[in-house]
Amino acid sequence: AATTEAGYADLQEIAVPALTLDVRLPGQRSGLDLLRQIRSEPKFTSVPVVVMTGCLLSPEVETVVTRLRAHLVLKPEGIGTIVRFLDQLTGRDQHH
Repeated sequence: AATTEAGYADLQEIAVPALTLDVRLPGQRSGLDLLRQIRSEPKFTSVPVVVMTGCLLSPEVETVVTRLRAHLVLKPEGIGTIVRFLDQLTGRDQHH
């Protein structure tokens, strides 16, 4: 989704095995805002989340990511690395 609002709306309609969020998104809210919002809802407490960023984060922000049970990935890791990590988090067959 292009914005956190659109992403949250999608999550109300689609069941997902895992999420990837970008720290910086267009609009008023960030990916971290969306992470806070979804973690406050019981149906999202166990969904694996990978938070991506292309910039250095403060130790305080990194602590927030960890406290909200998400994994931080610095860009550009490459999509293959991210897919393998999500496969590992969700137990998905890695031979696809």
